[in-house]
Amino acid sequence: MVHLVKKLIAEGCEVQIWDENVSLGQLIGSNRDFIEAQIPHIGTLLRNNLRNVLGHADVVVLGTGVISREKLLNSLEADQYLIDLSNLAPALKESAALSVIG
Repeated sequence: MVHLVKKLIAEGCEVQIWDENVSLGQLIGSNRDFIEAQIPHIGTLLRNNLRNVLGHADVVVLGTGVISREKLLNSLEADQYLIDLSNLAPALKESAALSVIG
């Protein structure tokens, strides 16, 4: 998720982050060092109110199991999009075929 946030910021997107289990004060050691090296201003992106974050979002990226997909979908407006990275399919087997769409 850190790399995704970094890329979105580099592309000029306004990013807000909500995770009830994460605060900058709770991050320690190598985890904090890595995040601060990648996104030095991470503290300005963290929000403590999900409703406010959703109110400003065009696209919501779900990357945690803290909130269910269904609950999040019920909180979105019709013109908002959800990208769910928390429920990705298991990795492909080595012998499986790969299709690229797009």
